[in-house]
Amino acid sequence: MTRTTEKRKYLYRQTKGDRVYVYFRHPRTKQLTALPDDETSQAFADAYDPLLAAVAAKPDKTPRTPDQLGRWKNPRDYTIDPKIVFRPGSIGWFIDRYKQSAKWRALSDGTRYNYASRLIYSKRNLGPRCSMT
Repeated sequence: MTRTTEKRKYLYRQTKGDRVYVYFRHPRTKQLTALPDDETSQAFADAYDPLLAAVAAKPDKTPRTPDQLGRWKNPRDYTIDPKIVFRPGSIGWFIDRYKQSAKWRALSDGTRYNYASRLIYSKRNLGPRCSMT
């Protein structure tokens, strides 16, 4: 049975001279597979249908492990002891002030996320030190 009334997906046509070549373009890999030139023939349907079924059978996104979920799903764990109080003039104190400023709030979520990991790392390792020495 030929499918002449339906619009077929993932087709790529290329003209060379007077001839039109028809290809199936895989949506994920962009690989081209040559198909018969006559789109109304049974041979075209026999070649096209398995390619379309293969695309439909495989989901677009593969499930990922928690370690692969990325920055929004797997936040870094940089904790600082809440008993530590940073003296005025220390690096930790300046980091706390910066994170409460309007400049910090003006940053995008992704930028704040990336900066926060480095700031917390610095605060944990250098926080009690005085910034002037």
